[in-house]
This record gives sequence, structure tokens and C-alpha cells, in this order.
Amino acid sequence: MKVIVCKGCGQVMQATNAKTGKPSCITCFGISPDSSIPIEVDAPMESAVCAYCKTPLDSTEWKNVKPPPFYDSKHNTFYCGCRGWD
Repeated sequence: MKVIVCKGCGQVMQATNAKTGKPSCITCFGISPDSSIPIEVDAPMESAVCAYCKTPLDSTEWKNVKPPPFYDSKHNTFYCGCRGWD
């Protein structure tokens, strides 16, 4: 599956810049020259695991959500909510 991720950190673009209306990265915005530059990558999400508890995507409530929350294309990980959302 193709997804749009941030060139700077590889995270899915989760926000929209209010001034420009373009996708923006909430993880690394303003940190590097590549921050918030969208690129399209092939993402093997079927094999993605939670970065914390290592639960496979197919075993979570997010299996039908593409891309899953905080998907990181560089490490093929996401966040399943195992440590809370606050």
C-alpha cells in the first residue's frame, strides 16, 4: 500500500498546516530541512507491529484503519494504544 509520509522522520503526516492547507508532520515539524516534506512510499503494513508491545497490526482494533495511528514507515511500526492516549 502506498502512503504519504514525512521525508524527515518517516511518520505518516497527521496534521494540516493551517496557513498553507498542506500536510504537516506533528513529530518533527521545524526540526530539520526535510520536516513536513511529503513523500509517497510503499508500506508493508500487513507486517507492522506496535512499537511498544510488539502486537501485530492484524491483532489490534486498527487492522482496518490504513494507515494506523502514528505509522512509521522507516521501522514499519505503529501505536496500538497499549500505553494510553493522554
